[in-house]
Amino acid sequence: QMPDRLLLSHLPRCNRHLLAMSPEPSGGQIKSGWSVACRKAGLPGHIRVWTPKGQEKPKSVFVPDVTPHDARHTWASWQYCLHKDLMRLKADGGWGNITTVTRYAKVMPEAYRAEILEWLGIRD
Repeated sequence: QMPDRLLLSHLPRCNRHLLAMSPEPSGGQIKSGWSVACRKAGLPGHIRVWTPKGQEKPKSVFVPDVTPHDARHTWASWQYCLHKDLMRLKADGGWGNITTVTRYAKVMPEAYRAEILEWLGIRD
């Protein structure tokens, strides 16, 4: 049985070649909360150290390799790979038009379908 939605709670088990990675940090409104959650979940990332202008003491922050934006792109691409239904994806993703859906969902080779199902623990 295939669930209606793929849950992002599966992300701590991420498989790098399936997860679409963004080279730039994003997710401005939730950046610090996301950073803390990713660090506590043991997701990959790095420590950024900098000295703010006019200060002597350096600051540091954990910068996760996976951003909320990456998760949304991955979810959309995986959903499309599994279901091939743009209207369902538009509704599930909360997008107002198909153009936005096509920006998020990328066509993946059919060979990934079995791997996505296995990674999610879903039997076809």
